[in-house]
Amino acid sequence: MRLTLNKDDAISLMIALQNNDLKDILSDNIVSILNDLKNQIQEDLQTPAHKNKKLAAKRATIIRQERAKEKIRNAVNLLHLENAKVNVNSVSKKSGVAYNTVKKYKHLLYQID
Repeated sequence: MRLTLNKDDAISLMIALQNNDLKDILSDNIVSILNDLKNQIQEDLQTPAHKNKKLAAKRATIIRQERAKEKIRNAVNLLHLENAKVNVNSVSKKSGVAYNTVKKYKHLLYQID
């Protein structure tokens, strides 16, 4: 589950959690979850936005690279099954990955699965 709060909502929730207004009516499990949420909100409020953007960009880059590598591996395997030439150009066409990206991961063309 993803919960999106704007800054004002997060601060309001923090105040309610700090004042323990909710502890009387909630079970211990839910109070524990809310305390974890409070800690996460504090961390998020203290982390500058540009750091969050950098982290998100790094994660997205890693995911994109892994997808490209997987497409390249799959294309190489298909070309082997078809007894076709395995080179940067053929892998690029078969995988739909850019020629320069295949060149970047050229070592994958020679791995045997």
